[in-house]
Parts: sequence; structure tokens; C-alpha cells
Amino acid sequence: MRCCQRTPVTGDPALGLLNLVFILTLGAMSAVAAPVHEAAQTGDLAQLQKLLADDATLLHAPGPMGTPLHHALFGHQLELARYLLENGADVDAAGERTGFTPLHASVYCPDQRYAELLVRYGAAVSSRGVRGFAPLDLAILFGKTGIAVLLIEHGADLTTTNGQGRLPLCQAAELGRLEIVEALLAAGAAVDARDERGTMPLQAAASRGRDEIVAQLLAHGARGDVIEPTSGRSLLQQACLNGHANIVEQLLVAGAPVEHQDASGHTALYYAGRYGHEQVANLLLEHGAQRPSGLVENYGRSPYLTRAPAPDQAVAWYLNHRGWAVKTRDRLLVFDAEEFGVTRPTQPSLANGFLSPGELAGQDLLSLFTCYHGDPGELAYVHTLADHLASAAYVHLEEDRFRDGQRCVYLSPEQRHEFDGVTVRTIDAFSGNATLAYLVETSGLRIFYLGFNVEDPARFVRDVDTLAATLDGVDLAFLPIPDPESGDGVLHPVVAKLRPRAVCLLDPNRREQQYRAVADALAATGYGGEVFCAEHPGDVFIYQGTTRD
Repeated sequence: MRCCQRTPVTGDPALGLLNLVFILTLGAMSAVAAPVHEAAQTGDLAQLQKLLADDATLLHAPGPMGTPLHHALFGHQLELARYLLENGADVDAAGERTGFTPLHASVYCPDQRYAELLVRYGAAVSSRGVRGFAPLDLAILFGKTGIAVLLIEHGADLTTTNGQGRLPLCQAAELGRLEIVEALLAAGAAVDARDERGTMPLQAAASRGRDEIVAQLLAHGARGDVIEPTSGRSLLQQACLNGHANIVEQLLVAGAPVEHQDASGHTALYYAGRYGHEQVANLLLEHGAQRPSGLVENYGRSPYLTRAPAPDQAVAWYLNHRGWAVKTRDRLLVFDAEEFGVTRPTQPSLANGFLSPGELAGQDLLSLFTCYHGDPGELAYVHTLADHLASAAYVHLEEDRFRDGQRCVYLSPEQRHEFDGVTVRTIDAFSGNATLAYLVETSGLRIFYLGFNVEDPARFVRDVDTLAATLDGVDLAFLPIPDPESGDGVLHPVVAKLRPRAVCLLDPNRREQQYRAVADALAATGYGGEVFCAEHPGDVFIYQGTTRD
């Protein structure tokens, strides 16, 4: 068995927090425990006054997300919230389920007047709710600039990490909150402080292509010569790998070392060439970079798109989120192509894990989605390709009707659909949350794709058993690594039952550093096929293909 792994990269640390607050907000808006909370949340002042006149203790009554004051804020009832405060509501009461104070709740309000009201009544600006998140953390996450600046001006703690180990300046820099970054720096936030992950704000900004924030941090004295200790990779090398030319140029002007070699012996020019960033490479050459021997330059259109693989072969590219693109003899399959929370490189291409219409011109594209989160850009990203390609089609879940037309197919679990010479079969991967796994048969290949760990492993494995009974194995399986928080996942039993000739690992949280250990554990079970462990978007796997057993 062969496992291909290189230096790990970091996923989006905001995702866990985003999921958490989304769930908590949903609970706040949908669950009401008593009439007093309902009156507060709906703005029924007369009913609220009547209830409090009968029982004054209801002013502090705990509800699903806190006191009546919490519910007034979640219901965006400013005047009712003012009334409660005037009558003695506790401005710092903590919700039983979340630990959120009213000031946390104000972040969900449509403007900063709610937070201003609470601050005037003496709200503690640095109180921390469940998992250690302060109101400022939420304001940064949701881009509530006015609230964030208000909290900073009233002395919010800038030196304590949140429940994910992130400092406010690192979080704001990574998420591209320029005005909040400026306010934090003006308030004295340490420009080179490391969070619990060892990340500095400049690293966080550069990793996400936030060029304006990089400029601000450098202007405030941030160090541009930082080296990541595990990989030995410099900030310039990481910026070259990501392909953000404006950031590379800023670092070069700031004096970043051009010829630094990381733990793998590679220079910045190596990463620019390998991941198809020609403009970045030219900047390096202008600043004295030397061409290393054996430099690979993946510029322009991928040659794998211009020459079709043999009938039993395929080429697979690791995309910028968890998804994959797979070129077979007859078409290009794209699974879970999503683009949100990232800044495109200066020259996007398959060589760096991004889809671009110019490169894909002439391809017969079939795009399949396992689920839909509702994030901006998630589906629109790949659907825009339909406006530029002669042949593009889409498979979505029945619940996710995004685009009309003959080129869209909407499927539910346990369906089989014949589509332009492609057979698509669906498996329910996450009951109640509409997530599909796919078996796709095209160009003489069988490809199995599962984008997430499943909700009920035993049920899912039974469904795979049913599928496997009709097959003599599959060629390629794209499978998520086990999630430590939810058990061992289904990777091992799925491999045992479907007997793929090759496995490509994926992870929604971009924990590529765990791929090698997962591949080793898979080998220990006796699996003898290939396992591909990508390091970075754009890494490519060549499936040579052989006759199935």
C-alpha cells in the first residue's frame, strides 16, 4: 500500500464556533418555555406587564435561552428590553443552557443599539458563555463591526483566547474583519501574540488571503520572518503555496527571505511552481529567487484535461474545501465543489484546487453535492460554470432546489438515476439532515463518494451491505477520516465491503495532518490498495486502473 502525504495545512478554525452558535441561535428562536418568555420574544408588552404584576419573580425566570431579557433580545424587541432593564432585569444573567449573557444575545440583533443599551446598564463586556466565548468573539465571527468596536472601546479583554484557543486579533485577521482589526490594534492588541495554536495574526491573515489586513499588521510592526516549527515553512512559502500575489509582494518588500528551505528542503519558488501560481513565481524571480533543480511548473491548463485517460484510468484533484474533481475518459465529475470562507488565489486552477471556466472549457461536467449548508457561495460557486460551459449538469438533494432547468437532477436517498451515460445511486448518509453518499458509474469506472462521517454507522453499513451485494468491488472510494469526537466512523467497514482498489481520504475540517495515521491504520487491517493522502488543494492522484477481482 502507498500513502502519499506531505506537510499538513490548517483548516478553518471558525467552523466549529459557527456551527455552535447557529445551533444555539436556532434554539433561541424556536423554543419558548413559558408565557413570560413568549411575551418578551414577541414584544407583547401588555401581556408581559400583566404576568409580572401577578408574579414579580418572573422577571428573572429561566427559559430555553435565558431570562425574559434574553428572549426580548433574541426577538429583536429593543423597547421591551429597555422596559425590563428599567424594572430591574439582571443585565448579566447567564442562560442555563448556553452561559450566554444578554450582551451575547445582542450580537444576534440587527444593529448595535441593543448592545449600547446593555452597556449603558453596566453589562460586563468580557463575560464568557459556554466553551469560553465572549460577546466580542461572536461579534468578530458574524462581522458585527459596530458591536465589536463598541465592546473594544469599553474595555473588552483582548488577551484571552476563546473556546477554540483563538485570540480576538487572530480571529478577526483570519476572517477578514479589517475595521475590527484596526480597532483592536488601536486598542493595543499585541500584533505578534500567538494564540493557543501557536498562530500569529499575520499568519492567520496571510493563510486566508487577507491582503489589506496583512498590510495593516505589517505597518504595525508584525514580523514577516515567522517560521512554522513543524514544517519549517516560512510565511512567504505559505503565501506562495496559497498563491496570493499581493501578499507575496508585501512580504518580499518587507524583507522575507526568498531562499529559505523548509523541513522538506523546498523553497518558496518550488511551491509557486508546483501549485500553478505563475505570477507569484515571477515575483520571486524578480526578487532574486533561484530555480531549484527539478522545479515543476504547473502553469496554465492542466494537461490531464487535454488528453483523456484510458477507459480504466482516472485523475483526481483535491479541491479547496473537502471536495474532489475526477477526470474520467468521458467527463469531469466534481464532488462537493464549494467556495466560501476562502479568498481565491490570483491564478485559480485545478493545480491549486480551484475550478475556473477557462480551464474547464470543453469539458463535459457533472457536479454532485452531498448536502447544502446554506453558506454564501456554496452552490452559486459551481453553478456559475454553467454559464460558461457548453455541457454542465448538476445533481442535488431533493430538498436543495437551487437552479431550474433540464441540466439539474434532484435526488433523494436510495434512488438510481441514469444521466447522460452516467449511473448515479444515492445512499442516505445522515438521517434528518439530508446528506447523500454516491455511487457513480461512468467510463467503465465505479466511484464511491462519502463527504461526511455518518450519523448512524450501523445503519449506513447495512445500506452499504445492500449496495455491495450487487457489485464486485469499486475502483475509487473517497472517504472521510474518522472523527475523534464521534467515534471510529465507517471508513474501515466501507473499505471491507466495497473493496475499492484505491482510497482518497478527505475531511470537512481539513485535518490533513491526520491522514497518514488513518492510512497506516487502514493498512493494519490488511487493506492492500493505494491510499492517497493529500496535503494541499491541487494535489493530484493518478488512478491507473486494473481489472476488478
